[in-house]
Amino acid sequence: MGTLRTWYSILNGTYNPKTQPVEELDAFSRWLVATRSVVFVMTVNSVIIGALLAVTAMGVASTLFPYFILLVLGLTFAHATSNLFNDYWDAKHGIDTTEGYFRPAYLPHPSISGMMSQKGLFSLGLVHLALMVVIASYFVLVRGPLVIVFAGLGVTFLTLYAGGPTPLKRIGLGEPAVSSQSRRSSSGNTSTR
Repeated sequence: MGTLRTWYSILNGTYNPKTQPVEELDAFSRWLVATRSVVFVMTVNSVIIGALLAVTAMGVASTLFPYFILLVLGLTFAHATSNLFNDYWDAKHGIDTTEGYFRPAYLPHPSISGMMSQKGLFSLGLVHLALMVVIASYFVLVRGPLVIVFAGLGVTFLTLYAGGPTPLKRIGLGEPAVSSQSRRSSSGNTSTR
């Protein structure tokens, strides 16, 4: 039961690394910390709102439930990928450091805390990216090539937000880029064939 309690505390934002250091966490708890799962509620709520809009437009159909589950998984992997690569690039660019860094107030940084190496953090990001691509590929098959456009834009902004030689967030364009991508994704056709 201690593990369930730990998972719950990480997911609801009450995990305290001072009373339970990351070194003592099980693998899934470490994954929850590394991906900043406390903020996944935003992604899940967005999918629920999209699903409700689809149901309003099309009516309820039991065949939609598998799409809903895959969409929750795919977008959660996308969110996790973004968080992992953001942490990787911020540590690499010297933005996230051990001095004056606010994040330990709510969750330890995956590589700065010593939970994993920078290489491990990047590799975990690639695994999540691969999972995201697999799910997006399925949606391309069932919904068509427009999914490629949205997924491609998402990966582009994910990379440019914190990565590359001049990250968008360092020149004041990070939030507009994220906001424009969110509006594009949420205005897409949510119906199924």
